[in-house]
Parts: sequence; structure tokens; C-alpha cells
Amino acid sequence: MEIGDIYSATLTVTEEMAASRAVDGVPHVFGTPYLVGFMEETAHKALLEDFDVGETSVGLALNLEHSSPTPIGMNVRCDVKLVERNGIFCCSLRKV
Repeated sequence: MEIGDIYSATLTVTEEMAASRAVDGVPHVFGTPYLVGFMEETAHKALLEDFDVGETSVGLALNLEHSSPTPIGMNVRCDVKLVERNGIFCCSLRKV
């Protein structure tokens, strides 16, 4: 990826991704733990072409506001933008 490039991934929220599976008593909607995992997976996949054999990406810094419920069955898209070449990505997530 070059600085400014955007990589996008889409997933359909499944029953297994429900917040209620991770925490008792919360709504049966897309759970924050699965949201974070989707963001990290998307950032990792964005870098795959830049890795040499045996290389990978690790770590994640988040400034996250998860303020809107996403029902089971709805599609979610994560856009990852390379903003610096020292490993920093900017990621935004939206319902589609």
C-alpha cells in the first residue's frame, strides 16, 4: 500500500458475532469484541502484499466509539487507510 491508499472489507453480521454471546444481558446485535477483531483483520489484510516471507502485522491502537446497534444479518464495511509508513493506519467502519 502507498500512503493515502484505502483497503476495504465487508462482512455480514452473524449470530456468532452478537454482543450477547460475549456478555450476558446486552443486546443481540454486532458486538464490540467482534468489531475490533474485524478492524484488526482488515488492517492485516491490507498489508499482506507488503509483507516479506515470514512477516506479519501485530498490535492495534484504538480510539473507538461504538454507538449504534448493528442488527444480525446487516453488512458492515471497514475502510483502512495508510496514513504513515511507520505502520500507522486509519480505520473507519460503517454500516452498508
